[in-house]
Amino acid sequence: MRRSPDGFQRGDEIAPAYLEQVASWVTGDRSRAGEVGTPPQQERQSAPVPAGSPVAQLAVLGVLVVAFAGYGVGALVRRGRRSGGAAARVLATTGLLTVLGLVAYLGYLASSGAKSLGVVVLGRPLPWLALQLLAVAVVAATVVTAVKLRSGVTVRSGLLVAGGVLFVPWAVHWGLLLP
Repeated sequence: MRRSPDGFQRGDEIAPAYLEQVASWVTGDRSRAGEVGTPPQQERQSAPVPAGSPVAQLAVLGVLVVAFAGYGVGALVRRGRRSGGAAARVLATTGLLTVLGLVAYLGYLASSGAKSLGVVVLGRPLPWLALQLLAVAVVAATVVTAVKLRSGVTVRSGLLVAGGVLFVPWAVHWGLLLP
């Protein structure tokens, strides 16, 4: 890529032929395909990801945080009185951990340039696998909580179950509930 004065040391000047080869490969210029080589064939063609609305994403994120954190805050305001049972507490805890965990993980990847994903287990980075397991727990806890609350729904538990229901398409969108 760079010219070398003696064949071993890297110089500061970029070789013009290198820039031409890269440009012809990137643009698909077949006139010099023999020099550059043909681009590899993809097994599956990629499709552009449709641009999502950042405002909608932030709104859903805010609703999820309010729904899951609001359950715990409501318990503190009501001086520790428990309602909804263990499934509701699991839903509030795992829901909040998953939402905030995804934001933290994506922030880490963006700030580090995704240079290292860390330990990979079952073809997934360990933090991503943990988030996927938490997402499955959120869905299961939503179902159990909704079934248990059929008879007596309070505002707090209704908001919690609504957050769990909204969580499902949000988690599918981000790939947390995809294999």
